[in-house]
Amino acid sequence: MSDKRMIAIGLEAVEPTLLEKWCNEGHLPTLARLREQGAYRRIWGPSEISSSSTWPSINCGVTPGKHGMAFIHRQFTSGTYSTVRKRANDVGRDPFWLQLNEAGKRIFTMDVPETRTYGINGVEVVGWGLEYKTWKVDSTPKGLIQDILKRYGNHPLDGWYQTKESTAEAWLDIKDKLLGAAKTRVDIVKEIMAKEQFDFSLIAYGETHFAGHLFWHINDPQHPEYDPELEKALGQPILEIYKACDKGIQEIIDMDPEATVLVFSNTGMGPNYSGRHFVGEVLGRLGYRAEKVEREAPKTSGLPAGDVFAVERIEKIVGQRNIEKIKSLIPEKIWDTVTRKFLNMGSDWKDCMAFDIPSDNTGTIRINLKGREPKGKVDPADYDELCEKIAEQFRALTHPETGEKLVSEVVRSHLKYPGDHSADLPDLVIKWVPGKDITVMTSPEVGEIRRDHLPDARTGAHQDVGFFLAVGEGIRHIDGQTDNLEQAYNWDVAPTILQYFGLPVPADMDGKPMQDIMDEAVDARTDLVA
Repeated sequence: MSDKRMIAIGLEAVEPTLLEKWCNEGHLPTLARLREQGAYRRIWGPSEISSSSTWPSINCGVTPGKHGMAFIHRQFTSGTYSTVRKRANDVGRDPFWLQLNEAGKRIFTMDVPETRTYGINGVEVVGWGLEYKTWKVDSTPKGLIQDILKRYGNHPLDGWYQTKESTAEAWLDIKDKLLGAAKTRVDIVKEIMAKEQFDFSLIAYGETHFAGHLFWHINDPQHPEYDPELEKALGQPILEIYKACDKGIQEIIDMDPEATVLVFSNTGMGPNYSGRHFVGEVLGRLGYRAEKVEREAPKTSGLPAGDVFAVERIEKIVGQRNIEKIKSLIPEKIWDTVTRKFLNMGSDWKDCMAFDIPSDNTGTIRINLKGREPKGKVDPADYDELCEKIAEQFRALTHPETGEKLVSEVVRSHLKYPGDHSADLPDLVIKWVPGKDITVMTSPEVGEIRRDHLPDARTGAHQDVGFFLAVGEGIRHIDGQTDNLEQAYNWDVAPTILQYFGLPVPADMDGKPMQDIMDEAVDARTDLVA
């Protein structure tokens, strides 16, 4: 049994290209030093299914086909024509640190997304400062979270309904709150770690997640919402928040300088460009919706007739601030149940052959399959052929003026992510060519469609690739930007940690230990499979 200790820090949605750039420029001295000393690489994640899939894959070492978490805000429920809000107890596998706990390790976790309290041998803090909560604010021991809230207060964006601000003053206020929250997070962690030494700690920063979504347009001159005056007023908010986290990481490391350190992100972040607001009409023009949508004069505004963008329509009518006030008055479980039913009203899914379902940045399509959906229209014998036909039709979409392809890939998620929860995933995932703000598309079968920019208040969106950085005993110095490392995935994080501690990797895990970053002493444990 290994007697090593480890501190793991998750920087939510930190973009590796920015991290590498700012490390090289000297803005992030802690991360730059760790990168010079240890092993650095980029890692792929399943954000094509949803950003909500990424943390369960890290925590459980499996792909979405086994943990079943897709677009958890409004996840389509197999065997119905409805959507629900998924919570942490819906994850189809246990997190890897329960295995460490069973081996007698003392554990500390804080704000790890898509998790709950498990009653481990150690300390758990759930929901103090998550970008999106999937569990009640809770802790182990039970009284700890009340003490934290009494002494440090709530996270400054706790309960805040994410809005697109209209003034520089409002944006500055959000930036200042996030900078303050990053510091408070470290203060809480340091206080807990000062009381005892943990064998394994996992602390996640939600502040970087907020920053990427909200501030992407501030420093991106190519973004349609870029405003040089706003940039002048705000400076570089994403960089400032990264710098605050960099400083905090050093403070956390100083609490146990002998521990091995892991720092990673679940996804990257980039401009929120997508063609998902076209998918419903494309399917309609191709004849897969309940009524075939005929070609018409190009539209310059409007949304699909389906319910995928119901949230955005309601926000526009009611107002985001008003929704925030109403939500604060209603118990969470009642809010979740009532709003999901309301948002699903008027859906024509049961009458379609194929239909678009809610998602993050990709287009997600469900086949109305006989034997799986209550009123299925497509025979299982025709399923594969139909999936390939729809994929080909989406791959044919181009920009009418330039002829550039708009779809980079169509993923058959049940083939890519098999498992006992694969039916919870969309059948087809449409991935768009990166870096293109899609407002028009055409193909011989579909004709031309024009729409406004993606109706999303967030200007930054999750990207496929995050990063992984490891420093300490048993870890080689190797840089994935210059050395030829094997391709790695975020579900490889869990088995890598288990093997590092000398514990067997469960046979059910999809992930594999990252052997290429480990020294010979750790490599010798490759036969440890449960």
